[in-house]
Amino acid sequence: MMSFNISFWNARGIGNNATMGRLKEIIDSHKIKFLVFAEPKVRALRIQNAGRRLGFDSCSASYANSFWIFWNHDWTCDILLENKQVVFLKIIHNKERIGGNSPNFYAMNEFNNAMLEAGLNDVGYHGKPYTWSNSSLSERIDRVLINNIWVSKFDITAVSHLDRICSDHALLLIEIKQNNLTAKRRFRFRNMWANHRDFMQLVQDSWNEPVTSSCPLLILHLKLIRLRKNLSTWNRNHFGNVFDNIKKLKETVKQLEDKFDNTHDGEDKIAWNVAKAELQFWYNCEETFWKQKAAIRWWKEGDSNTKFFYNAVKKKRQKLHIDHLVRDDNTWIEDPDNLEKSGIEFFGKLLSSESCSFDEADFHFIPSIVLEDVTSR
Repeated sequence: MMSFNISFWNARGIGNNATMGRLKEIIDSHKIKFLVFAEPKVRALRIQNAGRRLGFDSCSASYANSFWIFWNHDWTCDILLENKQVVFLKIIHNKERIGGNSPNFYAMNEFNNAMLEAGLNDVGYHGKPYTWSNSSLSERIDRVLINNIWVSKFDITAVSHLDRICSDHALLLIEIKQNNLTAKRRFRFRNMWANHRDFMQLVQDSWNEPVTSSCPLLILHLKLIRLRKNLSTWNRNHFGNVFDNIKKLKETVKQLEDKFDNTHDGEDKIAWNVAKAELQFWYNCEETFWKQKAAIRWWKEGDSNTKFFYNAVKKKRQKLHIDHLVRDDNTWIEDPDNLEKSGIEFFGKLLSSESCSFDEADFHFIPSIVLEDVTSR
């Protein structure tokens, strides 16, 4: 997946030179591939000329000439649906405005319900909190909404509110990025392991192996380290990749079904049913895997919807992704290498600072939750 940038601006008029100059500056500096312009306030016949001035060779105007879309020939843009303009200019939370009269909470709830029913999610933003203002009121009424299909296709979508120049609306910079940051793999316990018939015996055998130490906490620590290694080895050599297992078993089930249809033999039917049961086991493991990664606890057991969990994981990754950090001098860090370096420096200073120490450790006030006979095994 490649990275690209989109820009949206409600400048309320594209006919003046100041607006065109601002657009040209943004397009060149941020390498904009798609531009969506709201309320051009000039006839649609002028869209071709505006596109050439901005450096685009393809364009389209909406049904009511309320939106102009620009792109270049190295991209394909199809108009899937064309209808009259529908615009919602509502905040979704009281914190998204300052000044003016009290907000219309009924309208806010209606807008939030409409987003929920349509399966749309607010991407969020970087920069200034408000996208529109007048003499007494500032609000965030320009926003980017995405659905599950978008989340499944693009790793990261970041929105920045640029300065309000030539308009009372901020220009939105939408950056579509590929997540190239890789982190060192660390051990994670997978809930799906507990459903395997060999799991409990593996844990018991690992835990019952003796450890040479007289310190209960050290014994517990060493046993946990050993169990982690044993689980990792077992997962790699025996449990296997859940997605590969499903793929292989689907083919096996199909072959056994075809064989039984030809022979109607009792042994072939048993083999087919066994394979189907094993495939169902791995489907359950897949659902448990995505449910755990999505950190969703409330889903009713047995309601299989791995696609939902997969999209939830993608949304979680987008939410946790850091592509901007602000320094102490209020300047921004955006380069991935500098972001990594900044994080290392920050936590390096934090962990190297002076901290309290115990000359004589006295932890008698900490309650014991591990029985002595357990830790000594």
